[in-house]
Parts: sequence; structure tokens; C-alpha cells
Amino acid sequence: MGKEVSYKIRKDATFTEVLTAIINCQKNVGGKPISEWVDFPLCKTTFKRYTEQELETLLDVFFCNGLSHPINEAMLVYSSYEGFLSIIPVHTNNDYHHNSYFNLIDNMGPEDEDGIEQYTKDIFALWQKLLIL
Repeated sequence: MGKEVSYKIRKDATFTEVLTAIINCQKNVGGKPISEWVDFPLCKTTFKRYTEQELETLLDVFFCNGLSHPINEAMLVYSSYEGFLSIIPVHTNNDYHHNSYFNLIDNMGPEDEDGIEQYTKDIFALWQKLLIL
């Protein structure tokens, strides 16, 4: 296999930089078996500690599996398996496997290839809101 292409970005990256990172993630899994199609953590941000209810109210989001405790970090992630961008809450011990996502009320995720572009824009807009919390 070829050399891994860098996909890490600054937390204040532009939308174009996020799209470039997504393309680089896709290059990293191209030609590999599906078992190697993973989540790529692009960047992380820290903010004031919030409960699930506070975040849902502030950001117009919901968490399918709920949050077991308040959080103060989130990670922007590209799932090469699912094929789209998402934001996940991060545990304070840096174990980001929360089994939940920041789910948008107005856009429940791409249903087809055409919906991915708008969903990516909506997730990026949510990420921008998290940066100013």
C-alpha cells in the first residue's frame, strides 16, 4: 500500500480544508479491505462543560444514545465506512467512544450521494457553533 496521506486539520479549519481532509481520508482507505475503513479523527475542540440537555437546547441537536455525564470536548470525525462527516462527544479520559453523535434536528443524515454535500455543510456549521461555546 502507498504512504498514508495526512488528514489531520486545525480545529478552526475552513470548509475547503475539511473537504481536503475528507479526500485524504478516502485516499488512505482506497484499495484496502473494508475492515480497514475506519473513523478518522480530524480534530478536537474543548469548551465549557455542558449537560446533554444544555447542548441539545443550545445547538438544536439530540443524542440518540444519550450522554452519561456532562461533556466539554467534541471531535470532528470522518467515517470512511459510512462515508460522511460527524461530530462525537469525547470523554474526559480521551476515550471518544461515547456511542453517540451530535445529531442534527433538521438533517438526520445523508440518504443518498446527493445528500452528503448538504449534510457535510450542516455538520461543518454545527462545528463552527461548537468552536464559540
